[in-house]
Amino acid sequence: MIDYNVDEPGLVHGYKEDIDLLNRFFPCMWLDEISHILLELRKHASDGRKIQVLEWGSGNSSLFFSKYLMSHGIDFKWVSLEYFVPWYNEMVKEIDANGLSDKIELILLSPTHEPDKDKQRQLYMYAYVNYPLTVDTCYDLVLIDGRQRSLCLKNTSKVLKQDGVVFMHDAERPWYHEYMSMFDGDFVTCNVCPQAVDGVQKMWKGSHSV
Repeated sequence: MIDYNVDEPGLVHGYKEDIDLLNRFFPCMWLDEISHILLELRKHASDGRKIQVLEWGSGNSSLFFSKYLMSHGIDFKWVSLEYFVPWYNEMVKEIDANGLSDKIELILLSPTHEPDKDKQRQLYMYAYVNYPLTVDTCYDLVLIDGRQRSLCLKNTSKVLKQDGVVFMHDAERPWYHEYMSMFDGDFVTCNVCPQAVDGVQKMWKGSHSV
């Protein structure tokens, strides 16, 4: 059993009951990053209301966290925005195969078949970045893990509920920091990773300033 004390003294998430889900849908994240997100999901569901989640960049995270919420009887809607057409097609199959079509709304925006990530970063992705501003929904939790993360964070300020939280993955990259000052936030994880900037991978968590 793996336990993490995260954010609040005595607040612990145990993984023993969820090990099967982790083995099947392990997100491309460190365990302490997963723990932070799970704890926030549980806190926002503590009053029994349906929780709204927005994710820029789909993947195993979409599947794992959705399956987790379902297995714990938590009502939710997960909106995942994707731009890479081949990956979108794979995710459509995975969502359907795992019985998540009613819970995960996967939306293809600013579509491209370009596989080179450096070239992807140069693409104009207006629809992908701005979609949340076009719908009348505010979110309890926002997960930023795709392209144009700095602009996605800027737009999060307009669609995050007053008590909501936003997480940015790979937040050690300085070009993602431009709009962090709009939030009350900090880096909540720090893991050694040779491929990351300065050899350290970080996740950032923010909320509306009080």
